[in-house]
Amino acid sequence: MDAISRGTRAAGCWCRRRHERPAGPAARFAAKHGLSYPIVYDAGDRIAALYGVRSLPTLVVIDTGGNVVEVHSGYESERALNRMIEPLL
Repeated sequence: MDAISRGTRAAGCWCRRRHERPAGPAARFAAKHGLSYPIVYDAGDRIAALYGVRSLPTLVVIDTGGNVVEVHSGYESERALNRMIEPLL
């Protein structure tokens, strides 16, 4: 992804379903998809509530000042992700 290669940072947040063990599915997903960024476990869904996450996956784009500038639910193409991030670089 062009924008990520130009100095942005990424992190993932795992919100588990009731029947899942906390870290198992997240670790398997990260390994399967070759994710290299950190993934945290959102115990109690506190991070999800803070950012108004209502469905998964949800992308929250935060600028260098800590401001939420984009919230997007659902899957998106690499091109669309670049369009969201590019103006912030």
